Amino acid sequence: ITVHKDFSDNNPDPVVVDLECTSGTIEETPLEAAEGSPAVFTITDADPGASCTATEEVPEGYAEDQTECIDVELNGSCTIFNTLIAAPAPVSIPTMSSLSAMLLAAFLAIFGIAVILRQAGQAP
Repeated sequence: ITVHKDFSDNNPDPVVVDLECTSGTIEETPLEAAEGSPAVFTITDADPGASCTATEEVPEGYAEDQTECIDVELNGSCTIFNTLIAAPAPVSIPTMSSLSAMLLAAFLAIFGIAVILRQAGQAP
């Protein structure tokens, strides 16, 4: 069974692909697959009509489509697709201008002085 890899953004990184079959012995699993470098699994002693299913460890930031790799006939091939998930749009955080910050600081200073003077009995 040959498992091809396809990323929507042509990411060259390999992924780990695991294979399970209805019968037979898989020589080695998991294997790595990357775009242009498929994982090629060898299955021996399988019953006629056996099929295999390939799954991957989905890379972070991607959505997977592994449906083509379900119940693949022996000597067959399939492709696991990964679609890059768009990053959320940055959120604008409202901030004060420097002038606004200075005016607020001046107001708080005047208010604080007035409170202190009132408590000391020196202001009406």
